[in-house]
Amino acid sequence: MKREESIETLIQGMKLNQKEVLNFEEAVAFTGISKSTLYKLTASLGIPFYKPTPNRVFFKRTELEEWLLRNKCQTKSDIQNQIALECIERSYNHGG
Repeated sequence: MKREESIETLIQGMKLNQKEVLNFEEAVAFTGISKSTLYKLTASLGIPFYKPTPNRVFFKRTELEEWLLRNKCQTKSDIQNQIALECIERSYNHGG
């Protein structure tokens, strides 16, 4: 029984990745955000969504992906590389 549920979950995930527009339930499954949190985010305009009628809410999958990946945190390596580049630029600009 669990194997069948796992296969069904994989199939549903594949379908979500192919759809361009997701309904509320699909957006919950796609993002992993709870229903209550997603509702709060839409109510506060904290997430991009579309509301063609008063009782329906839709999400564009690509916009959800962008929203999920906002505010990237830099790795230590990213920060070190940035510092190194700034040091090189300062040295170059000051005739060093």
